[in-house]
Amino acid sequence: RCGCGSRSVHARRPCSRHRAVRPLSARDSPAPLPGTQSMADVSMRALERLLATAGSDQPAEAAELLVSEALVDLGAFCASTRLTGELLYNVRACACARALHMPLVSFAALDKARGTLEDFAKTYLPLHGLEPVDILRFMPELVYVESAIYAMDEANEQLANLTEQLDPLGFSSEATLLGVLDARRLLDSRVRAELETGKAYWALERKICRAIRVGEPLDEAEVIRAHELKSFDYRLLNCLVYNLRGVPADQQTLDFLRVDEWLTDLADDLFDYEDDVVKGSFNVYRCFVHLYGASANVRLAERISKLEVQHASSLAALGSVAQQAYRRCLQ
Repeated sequence: RCGCGSRSVHARRPCSRHRAVRPLSARDSPAPLPGTQSMADVSMRALERLLATAGSDQPAEAAELLVSEALVDLGAFCASTRLTGELLYNVRACACARALHMPLVSFAALDKARGTLEDFAKTYLPLHGLEPVDILRFMPELVYVESAIYAMDEANEQLANLTEQLDPLGFSSEATLLGVLDARRLLDSRVRAELETGKAYWALERKICRAIRVGEPLDEAEVIRAHELKSFDYRLLNCLVYNLRGVPADQQTLDFLRVDEWLTDLADDLFDYEDDVVKGSFNVYRCFVHLYGASANVRLAERISKLEVQHASSLAALGSVAQQAYRRCLQ
């Protein structure tokens, strides 16, 4: 039994109610690898700050900053030391508990996320064998994640219009988003990879938009790479739906959707070209004009033609049910 009288599964271990908030002691400290003692000292202080935020009544902004700082230190610590199972459990439990109750998004972000989620429901869910209305089953997670992505994207676009080179960019809300996904058991390798893809896209967006703003030359390879990474939020949402359904991702479907996203993004860039120029936003056609001048339309047409061939090939590789579902989306 725990000291509070509750029954505990393991001897000499507190009950679940007290396990996550008990103070750290010296015996909790993992044995550091050679050369990591100073990092261990820093990280143990970070863990203490992190544990202290769980269940605290301090303002959400201050608590979020503490959690963010602690998780950054913890990430470096975990990369070079061995955490005991119980200590790692305590840290994750406290971070997740705090993240679930931490405010993250604005109404403006929620409003912008609506259009993306509507499009996602109509074009992606049918390839899962679902109807668009089935998005209601996954509404809390999808709305939360897409709104958080929009909030971070807005912050990145504001920085992209500055002339200074700001890289890398850290988002205070990132730790909260990760904590919620971890608490909901959705933070697998694919989800983590798409979140990292988003950060890579934002870094390229800032670099490219700054170069156009100050009149510096662009690298076509970086423009194409940014274009390929741009719709990471759709891929992230799709990974979450697979996880929420409890089924493995279908690689052929993912490969097809990736090409479909590239073509859709190019169509959007052509439609939004003038608005994106005014706002200083990343736009592939805008970049091609900067790179090639009067021949930009020809260069972009060549890229679209190549992607259309790849799209047709990827669609043909899908099963008949998936092909029919996709064609119904186009009607």
